[in-house]
Amino acid sequence: MRPRYASALAACLALLLLWTTTGHGQAAFGWVRFEQYVESLRQQTRIPGLSAIILKDHVVVWERGFGFQDLEGLVRATPDTAYHVVGLTQPLSTALVLDCVSRGRLDLDAPVRSYTDVLGESGATLAHLLTHTSDEVPGSAYRFDLARFAALTPAIERCYTEKEPRSYRELLAKVLLDRLGMADSLPGENIGTPEVVERLPENLFDEETMARYAGVLTRLAKPYAIEKNKAVPAEYPIHGIDAGSGLVTTVRDLARFDAALDDLVLLDEEAIARMWTPPQTQLPRLPLLGPTLPVPLPHAQGWFVQTYEGRQLVWQFGRWTDVTSSLILKVPSEQLTFIVLANSDGLAAGSDFESGDVTQSLFARLFLKFFL
Repeated sequence: MRPRYASALAACLALLLLWTTTGHGQAAFGWVRFEQYVESLRQQTRIPGLSAIILKDHVVVWERGFGFQDLEGLVRATPDTAYHVVGLTQPLSTALVLDCVSRGRLDLDAPVRSYTDVLGESGATLAHLLTHTSDEVPGSAYRFDLARFAALTPAIERCYTEKEPRSYRELLAKVLLDRLGMADSLPGENIGTPEVVERLPENLFDEETMARYAGVLTRLAKPYAIEKNKAVPAEYPIHGIDAGSGLVTTVRDLARFDAALDDLVLLDEEAIARMWTPPQTQLPRLPLLGPTLPVPLPHAQGWFVQTYEGRQLVWQFGRWTDVTSSLILKVPSEQLTFIVLANSDGLAAGSDFESGDVTQSLFARLFLKFFL
């Protein structure tokens, strides 16, 4: 473990020890104390700037920016700061896929090769892509892979296309972002570049929309790598938008998406229950011990799912190494959601989120211990 993460872990454990000696929950500390802890972890993990928000019963109850979205310009991070969220694009894509399923326009058991040849003749289905079980023998094992998840893109495009072809960029903007009032989100950071504009259908986005997108870009957090415990300006990788990654958004806009899920605006209860039910694999046993045992895999449809102190946790993360990181963590039984976005990889660096354990995150552990 690198020194900065070891010291951050020590700080977190000290905070949690204090928590256990003063009593559980928000009443013991209040929001000010919680903010102090978040700020302490931000400094320990050398994150230049982050934005966070909490929803309870589908309503925002707390939001705050910490540090700077632009260190050189001394521009502070706020709940309106925009970030690249990378893998957090997946839950939105999953909502589009499952909406298509409910309309009878997509079948999760349909082979991927019906829509694209990017995976060859693997035998993988759309369901395998959603659950990150499309590799090797499809359905037999889990391996997190955003590039393979992105193969859902042409399936989404075909579902919503009636006469004229429609791109994933357009569908994300029109079907989700505009519908939910996510006005500070971009369907790809490169939306305003000449190369993209030239390929967009005429009048797809009007002048007012393009001006709004340009305004969001002015609030896009500068990315930073951490070298020798100092923040050094970095650059975002060149990336457009697909089902796996590319969304630029804010904690407030992600809160709108989260509330729409919980309010059953996007999907019904049955669809959400299926979305948060991970597939199972068979754990082999010795011959004398009887049949194999079903074991749930860590990733359901577009979301990780795990159990923590008897409660179901539903979550997803995003990360570009030395650039950016993001996390959304839901506790459905408590109708509680925590969203945090950062302009370095400090939310995820030093953690193996791909293994399916959100409690590796210092920020997730602090949130869970404080509010559960």
